[in-house]
Amino acid sequence: MKVRLAINGFGRIGRNAFKIAFDRDDVEIVAINDLTDTRTLAYLLKHDSNYGNYAQEVTFDEQNIIVAGKPIKVLAEKDPAALPWKDLGIDVVIESTGFFVESDKARAHLTAGANVTLAARYFGWDARRIESRLEELSALTHFPGDGLARFPAQLSGGQRQRVGLMRALMLGPELLLLDEPLGALDPMIRAELRAELREIFRVLGQTVVLVTHDLAEAEFFADRVVLLRDGRVVQQGRLRDLVERPADPFVTRFISAQSRPGGPA
Repeated sequence: MKVRLAINGFGRIGRNAFKIAFDRDDVEIVAINDLTDTRTLAYLLKHDSNYGNYAQEVTFDEQNIIVAGKPIKVLAEKDPAALPWKDLGIDVVIESTGFFVESDKARAHLTAGANVTLAARYFGWDARRIESRLEELSALTHFPGDGLARFPAQLSGGQRQRVGLMRALMLGPELLLLDEPLGALDPMIRAELRAELREIFRVLGQTVVLVTHDLAEAEFFADRVVLLRDGRVVQQGRLRDLVERPADPFVTRFISAQSRPGGPA
């Protein structure tokens, strides 16, 4: 009997989990819950700037993405308590949003502090070490101490981004990968957090790979800009190099499409 699977959150983690599960004979993917429209979800599943194009045919209709001819229902439910997993006969849910856990309380949010320390607790850090690192990261990211006891719905957009950053930094990784970390924020919060992020990376001496489609953001953060197309490197170097000495017509089209006033600094 096949395991009936649902995926909550269809970012890159959710999409990669989908690709692995779709190829298994013992798994049937029944539904995906994500607030993005089916057209965009289908496009992102088919085309990945890191992993290249997905081998399966991917199309969509109003309520489904269709992979290799199989329709998979797409939901857009913000409240996990309202998801119809029981009605759909779901056996297993892959949680890919980052703010929930698979447990007997899977439908409840984690507090900000618990969210940040998940990995440390998993790897067996003792309470004193966790508390010390949490205090250090809270100070570094200017996250309010009383905010650690709040749930995500009680946090601002900027505070949620700080929670995600603290969680990523908790174990002190040698390399930090950030995928569009500021994309969902309004311009004022985005500008504020952008400056804070750069200062945090400077203080920590942190090596960062930042994925973005925003050239201004790339220029602000990066020592080196790498432009990808269909999973391969088209050109890399300083942004000025890409502007003044494009290696490929695609480079020129990509830069022109940004409609950036003026030139690179």
